Amino acid sequence: MMDITPVTPQQDRDALIAAVPQTADGGTCIGCGIDEALRVLSNRRGDPAGSEIMVISDGQNNIGDLDASIKNAKEANVIIHTISVSQAADERMISMATETGGIHISYLETGTISFASAFIEILSSGVTSFATESTTLLSEKLDSLSSNTVSFSFDIDSSVGINTTVSILQGSYTNISIEVQSPDGTVYTEQTTGDILILDIPGTAVTGKYNATVTTQTSSSFEYYVTSLPNGSEVVRISSWVTPINLDFFTGELPVIEYPDDAVDDGVYAGVIPRFCLYQNGRVSAKVYARGENGTAFVQDVFSGAGSPDSDEEVNNTEVLQENFQRVSLPSEILVSNYSSIIANQDITAPGRITDVSIIDIFTENTHYGESRNFTITWTATRDDINVGQATEYELRISDDINVLIINFSNAELLDVVNANFTPKAAGEVEYIRIEIDAEESYTATTFFGVKAKDEAENAGTVSNIVSILVANGYRIKMKVMWFTLLPT
Repeated sequence: MMDITPVTPQQDRDALIAAVPQTADGGTCIGCGIDEALRVLSNRRGDPAGSEIMVISDGQNNIGDLDASIKNAKEANVIIHTISVSQAADERMISMATETGGIHISYLETGTISFASAFIEILSSGVTSFATESTTLLSEKLDSLSSNTVSFSFDIDSSVGINTTVSILQGSYTNISIEVQSPDGTVYTEQTTGDILILDIPGTAVTGKYNATVTTQTSSSFEYYVTSLPNGSEVVRISSWVTPINLDFFTGELPVIEYPDDAVDDGVYAGVIPRFCLYQNGRVSAKVYARGENGTAFVQDVFSGAGSPDSDEEVNNTEVLQENFQRVSLPSEILVSNYSSIIANQDITAPGRITDVSIIDIFTENTHYGESRNFTITWTATRDDINVGQATEYELRISDDINVLIINFSNAELLDVVNANFTPKAAGEVEYIRIEIDAEESYTATTFFGVKAKDEAENAGTVSNIVSILVANGYRIKMKVMWFTLLPT
């Protein structure tokens, strides 16, 4: 057992390594580790509140009362971060992190998530002032090597570059060397005999693309990762999270990964984990790659409030990011239950929800039947299976009661678009449909409009945002699909 030890000189690191038992036997007492950590923190700081503990385990807790130990940590206001090693790790590793405000990550036997990247993710994402400012630019794990040479590249942008480190971890104790060439032609090299190699790029690294070549003997496992410290206050960072953490495969729901761009602050990006990645009960890990190419990534200023579609006011500004950047983030794991190979081969996942239905281009004209009011309703086409593929059809409905659309959509009046040959466009394209409302009376009432996207298996997405339309008693509706072609200027 070691007290809290600052790891500064190599002898401190060696002493910690020597203190780790060389063999493991007996049972697993995760709670014992938590209680011991609380004791050390109390002795060191008096009040441990606000401290962070990292718990790493590969088994089921079978000694002591783990729930009581978690309760002790919560009452002490101590944050617990956890790394589950393998599918056999206790499921309470997830809850003890989420209940105390910590981060939980899994390190599994297969996949591209390295143990080092999981460890660094927690160190750099901690919530206290003791968290490091290190940013992970690249992180990969290879299950085996087919060649004695591994090549990879990474980008340094102007927001980072201080004390950049390239680390190699391998499963064999062999000769290993690395050569890294910087954008200005400088070559950095390092070699050693062992299972770990670390190359430091001193000072502030120049911006641009770096090319690395590692030479080693074939190994049973191989990991590499690149970290760098900020070069100022405006640093591109990402954090990510996944929902739901506990996924019932039987429901057909797919897990969604989200991450905000903290530097450019232009909203939250989301992606869906495909069904084929959820191939068994148990833990599923994910990794988020965020990459911006030179001249293709845009920075958007933050704006708030509502703007009229007809307004000429500039509500946002964009700026092209003139350099490459890359980041890696690890969200919490997903715990899959009720997996079924039969369900896996069925399409039970609906298209994504349409969220931007709006009414534009409203005009009224008098006819010999009375008054005719025309609306153009528009929205962005969604994808099948939340965000994969293309939807098959739309279901458009109206109701004088907005709650009918929201709660019992199928009971609302169906707007027949079959004869209008209205099929969904490719995801991301804009849909337009013209609605013409005729009536003899004044337009003093309101009806509401909503739409769902459906796929070839008749799975229907969630009802869209609802828009209101001014109507009159006894009104009649005609519809016309509108097509627009953008011509070059």
